[in-house]
Amino acid sequence: MTDQEYVRAAKTKMEHNHFWNEDLGDSEQQPESQAIEAIREHARSFEKIRKKFIKELANKDKIRNQYLRYLLHSAKETEKSYPSQMTR
Repeated sequence: MTDQEYVRAAKTKMEHNHFWNEDLGDSEQQPESQAIEAIREHARSFEKIRKKFIKELANKDKIRNQYLRYLLHSAKETEKSYPSQMTR
């Protein structure tokens, strides 16, 4: 590409960008920007769902651990109460 072709392409690109920015104004975005923003919004909602899911898993894990501690404690108490039967 010659220098003139490069300059012409750059001017065309600048005019295109100026057209979109001026024509749509501040209230609307370029179609590409709208698509990017939609993807970002989807990613944000996915991240919220992922965090909620992780929190629920942690909660379930905490409850499971409490239950396992309770079972272990119950087994130890039972062993104290009936030591001869637990060794068989």
